[in-house]
This record gives sequence, structure tokens and C-alpha cells, in this order.
Amino acid sequence: MNSIDEILKAALLGTDKTPPQSVIASLPQAVQQELAQLATEDDETSFLQLSAFMLSYYRAGQEFPIVDIDTANQKNTGESENENFPPTTANRLLGVLISENRYSLLPVWLTHCTERSYKIAPQYLPQLLKLGEEDIALQQQLTEVIGERGHWLASLNDDWQVFQQTTQEIWETGASRQRKQLFQYLLQHGRSKATELLQSTWKEENATDRFDFLSAWGNPQSAEELALLETMLQDKSKKVTALAQQLLLRQPESTLTQQFHQQCSQLLTSKEGGMLGIGSAKIEVNTNVDLGVWIKEFGLESESLDKNFSDQEYQAFQVLSLIQPKVWEEQLSLSPEKILKPFITDKSLQKYLPAWAATIAFHRNSSWADAWLDFVLASNATKALLENTPSVLPGASPETLTRLFNHKRADAILSANNIIPLLDELHYPWSLEFSKAALKLLYHNFAQRGVYHYETEAFMRLAERMPTEILAQQEEFLPPKNEKRDTWRTMLRDLFRTIELKTKIPSSFDE
Repeated sequence: MNSIDEILKAALLGTDKTPPQSVIASLPQAVQQELAQLATEDDETSFLQLSAFMLSYYRAGQEFPIVDIDTANQKNTGESENENFPPTTANRLLGVLISENRYSLLPVWLTHCTERSYKIAPQYLPQLLKLGEEDIALQQQLTEVIGERGHWLASLNDDWQVFQQTTQEIWETGASRQRKQLFQYLLQHGRSKATELLQSTWKEENATDRFDFLSAWGNPQSAEELALLETMLQDKSKKVTALAQQLLLRQPESTLTQQFHQQCSQLLTSKEGGMLGIGSAKIEVNTNVDLGVWIKEFGLESESLDKNFSDQEYQAFQVLSLIQPKVWEEQLSLSPEKILKPFITDKSLQKYLPAWAATIAFHRNSSWADAWLDFVLASNATKALLENTPSVLPGASPETLTRLFNHKRADAILSANNIIPLLDELHYPWSLEFSKAALKLLYHNFAQRGVYHYETEAFMRLAERMPTEILAQQEEFLPPKNEKRDTWRTMLRDLFRTIELKTKIPSSFDE
């Protein structure tokens, strides 16, 4: 609070340079009226009285006396106090989430609270308002459930003024960090509003913010959004233009994608191999196709610095890494497996494997990622194939990833350094089988060295996707008692504690 800083300044510099009245003038009007009753002509006495008052005032914004929930509900009959508090079990669970710093579960609890039109009980308001100071997403949820008491309390603390602001006011006057948090929240809870706000101030945003907003906005989800994204190709920032191009290339219906695919459709040619066309397809990379316009359009390299590629081959390599894999299924009338196989088995084509990995990862094509992993899990998987596999994994289906996690070849692909980032990308709900396979792989990779501090937050986010059935299986992932792996043991129990609390939230509101 700024007033506290002013009091500290007066204590250091003296009341001559920082008189008490200058501090009082910075406080809310209601507080000034209370202090007027303590008025004195002696600055030193006024300073001591003000300091004592401000200590109580500051604490009042942080901590409430502990009260009995049931008693509070019974006595809460005044018009301004007529709040509908959650059941006792839900309130106690909220207290546990706060005391154990399980802040990742607060949005889940608040969602249930909002759906049932409850208001936060008084003793939790200061802690939650404090958490909402720097977390706009949490603040947006809290605004709906803090009630009249919460808004009154927020009005008395300068740091909580964000709770008094509308979405439009935060967007128009908030700091860049706040606006980006708000944008991320609205993308999940009202994408059309996020798009409307973005469009309203797009021309006034600086290049860095335009890039960050567009990165968060991501792939267009309607014809209107697609049309808006296409206008961003004319942006003054090269970074923004390049990002808009990437997003459009993921959209088969965009004008840019259609022109790109049409002019590059002859890049690959094929003919059936073997007697009477039975056997592997023979695929060739046609380096005679003129790719110059697209090399320039996308800012790619026109000359090769790799001795394994001629200039024309390297241009083909770069373009191949951008074209949607599904295009080749239609163009060559072949399955993903038949198209990939020559690039895996033919040494002259293996140098293009990284381009295939790049385009599968770029377009998150599940059928192609699964086809790739089928070759990885085969007994004769090549070194080049294994080396390019990590980037393909986020696009694979849960079923295929489960097979990989349970396969001995997982060690050659996933290390302790990249398993957490991979799992953190998989936002779909996990099945019990997939969760068990992932935890066993984590155990194998992390049990020896533990989990580093910077990995802890991502590790705990895994609890959001795991099913409650995993709780009955937790002993499978704990090391034997005679093995000293305390870091892993502690982290795993913390993970299961989060899952346990998550499962209790819905039922806690059903009293």
C-alpha cells in the first residue's frame, strides 16, 4: 500500500518533510473521517496515532478473525449481509486449498461456487483478494463470488482496485501483463469477447504485444476469425506477419494455404513399386518445381549451407516441412505409412526425414504421428527415425503414446529432460491406462535424480488430467522402502494429494 510507504518515509525523514496530513490525504474518504476524530496539532503525536491506526487498517485488509461457518450463516440476516455461503464442507475444503497452497485447484472450486450462486465466506476474502492482485484470471472468477462484502473490502485497498474495474476498463487501462492475462482468460471463457477486444485496439498495440496477443489467440475458429487473421498479413511487423502466415498455413480453407498447396503439389511424385505394382511405393522429390516465390514469401533460405543438400533440394526440404501432410495422401493416393516408408528405408531420401517430422509437428496431424510411431515401435527402426521422433509426439493419439511409454524403446526417445514438457502439452483428459504408463515412465526417468525445482509446477499440473481411479494405483509408483528416493517420493505424494482434493470439490458442494 502506498500509504504504508509514506509512513515509513516519515519515520526515516521526520514529520517536517512528510507531515501526517499528506499521508492521510492519500487514504479513502471513509478512513479520513475516522482519523479526523484523532486530530491533534502535534505532528509527532499525530504520526504515532496514524501509525497505530494504519497497522490495524493494514491488517484488516489481510486477515479476518476465525469464525464458525455455521454460526456466521445463521446470524447473516441483514439486508447487506444476506449472502448465500457455500456448505461447511466446501468452505473447509477451500481453507485447505489455501493453507496448502493448492492454488491450481482454486479455479475448479470457484467454478462450482459460481454455478451454485454462492458467495465467498468472510474469513477467506482477504487471502483470495490478495491472490487475485496479480492473477487477472483468478480475479475475473472472484469478482462473481466475493459479494457486496468483498467489493466493499476491495474498495479500501489500493492494491485491490482491479476488483472494481470492468473487463473493458482493464483492457483499456491495465498494464501489458494484466491485459495479456485477461486475454488468455477470455479465450477460455468467451473467445468472441477476446477477439472483439483484440480487434478494437489492434492498430494501437505495439509490435511486441501484437505478436503476444496473436500467439495466444492461435488458430482461427470461425470464418470471421479467419478473415481477420488474413488482414494481419499486411502488418508492419515482420514477426507478426510471419506468425499470421504460420497460423493460416494450418487452415486448409485459407487462401494462402490453397495457393501454396496448388503451386507446390508436384513437389512429390510416386509410382507403385514391385511386380505388378505390388510392394512399396517409389517416391521422388521433384527439385525442378519452381519454389522461388514461396521461399521469398515465407522468408526461407534460397541457398543451402548443408553439404548434403543442393540449393534446390534444400528449398524443397523447407517447403515440405510446411505443407500439410494430408495433402500428399490426396495427391499421391497413398496412406501415411506408404508415403513415409521410402523416406525411412531409402538412404537417399532419409535426409528429408526432419522435414516430415517438422510438418507432422507443425500441423499436429494425429494419423501421421501415429504412422510415424508405428515405424518407431517396429524392430528395425533406424537411428535417423528415432532422432527425429520427439517433435512428433505431441500430435500422437493417447493410445499410440501409451504403447510407446510402455515400450523399451521409450528410453531412446524420451529423457528426464523432455518427458515433463511433452506431458505438459497433452491437455486432453487422460485415461487410467495412459496415466499409469506416463507415471511409470516418469518414475523410471526421475526416481534416480528427483525432480528439479523448475519442473515442479509442470509436474503438479499433471493432476488436472489424471482420472480419480489413479488414486487406487498410487503404491505402484512409489519406490521400495529400502530405496532412498525421497525427492520422488515427496513429489508423487504431493501429486496424489492434489488429485485427491480435486475429486472432493464437486461433492463438497452437494450437502
